[in-house]
Amino acid sequence: MNASMRRAPARLAWAALFGLAALSCGGDQAPPYAQCGGSNDCSADADTCYRLQYQRSDGSQADGRFCSLPCDAATPCPDDGVCLSLAADPSALTICYAPCDVAEDCYAGLRCTPVDGASVASVCMP
Repeated sequence: MNASMRRAPARLAWAALFGLAALSCGGDQAPPYAQCGGSNDCSADADTCYRLQYQRSDGSQADGRFCSLPCDAATPCPDDGVCLSLAADPSALTICYAPCDVAEDCYAGLRCTPVDGASVASVCMP
């Protein structure tokens, strides 16, 4: 897989998005792709604490936050992250996610979640 494929926006076809809210983060505590609780938890490398509310393909509800940043073809994700948007997000906002193969690849509090239509099989999500 080449670098341009990892950065290409993809759709998470398996999930219905119930809500997406971005909270400003200004602290320098949590790195990109780590769980955050509020406005001052993310490092400057992450720039925002995103709240995701959605239904997983197994029917379970997810509601959580993690540090990330917006991305597109001209703005790659740090640390080999992938640029994705949730299928039901009307704004089609693309943000960075950490790829994973197993749960241990993700920061505490996040799940290695299968995705469709991406250059990776799974990403870490709340």
